[in-house]
Amino acid sequence: MNGNERYTKSFFSEEGVDYQHVMTNYKDRPVKSIFTGNKNSNQLICFIHGAPGSWNAFKTFQVNNELRQKSQIISVDRFGYGGSDYGHAEKDIEFQSLALIDHLKQFDFDSLILVGHSYGGPIAANMAAINPEKVKSVFMIAPVINPDTEKEFWFNNILKLPLIRFFLPAYVNVSVYEKLTHAESLQRIKAVWSQIKVPVIHWHCSDDWIAPAEGNIDFSKEYINEDILELEVWDGNGHLIPFNNVPKVLSKLNLLLDE
Repeated sequence: MNGNERYTKSFFSEEGVDYQHVMTNYKDRPVKSIFTGNKNSNQLICFIHGAPGSWNAFKTFQVNNELRQKSQIISVDRFGYGGSDYGHAEKDIEFQSLALIDHLKQFDFDSLILVGHSYGGPIAANMAAINPEKVKSVFMIAPVINPDTEKEFWFNNILKLPLIRFFLPAYVNVSVYEKLTHAESLQRIKAVWSQIKVPVIHWHCSDDWIAPAEGNIDFSKEYINEDILELEVWDGNGHLIPFNNVPKVLSKLNLLLDE
């Protein structure tokens, strides 16, 4: 048992919650998720983390009693993180979307809520655009979606140096690679946003310095049909809304499940 598995087992044991590892393969690359919740429910919530991250970005939600009673819940490891081809990044958002669509075939459900934080936001939206069957809604939390305003940090050029990256952990290198290629990846899916037909919830904080609010909010307003877009912006919480405002996110998820 490796360190990640020990952590997972310890966390759910302490919470008194049953869980399952779910493994599939897509194009010979492993895809992993953690499953909790009510196997008899016809609703499924799928959480997709940002960069860096793993399934445990949403661990609080996976052990929440109310959510577990109402739905099946999975939180995935995206390519390059955790149990999904660790250390090997995937810059193509559509490829990641197709891999997760394939992964969802392991579950029996009629209604799907896709929740994506940061980098997970465009993946969730792209999944709904290219395969809308059974998708009930897309919930994007502080998503990084605008290719024209993708933020460049002062240390980006330093992180491009092979010598620097040699000393970084594998998951950090994956995150760096995703950051450096994200604008290009977003540009390639720019045409799909208008194809989304299901409700899209976009939450953002005005003080988000990682995914600047203005550019990403303007993108949603321009490219997502206003009839399906529910946009909420507020001060505080920065980029880490799922960690810093758990009750607000839980409340919204329960409302979505009850609709």
